[in-house]
Amino acid sequence: MTQEQIADCLGISRRTVIRHEAGERVIKLNFAQIRRLKELLEQAGMSIDDLPADID
Repeated sequence: MTQEQIADCLGISRRTVIRHEAGERVIKLNFAQIRRLKELLEQAGMSIDDLPADID
């Protein structure tokens, strides 16, 4: 999945995704965005528990 696709699915900007990956920004998601992220993870055969607890 591309940065743009993730951004579109979560309703955030591609730039926010880029800044998060570079460690410049922490993404704060609302409940609807968290549900959507959970759905995307499930489609990829993952769960929210597969995400790291902290990203340095």
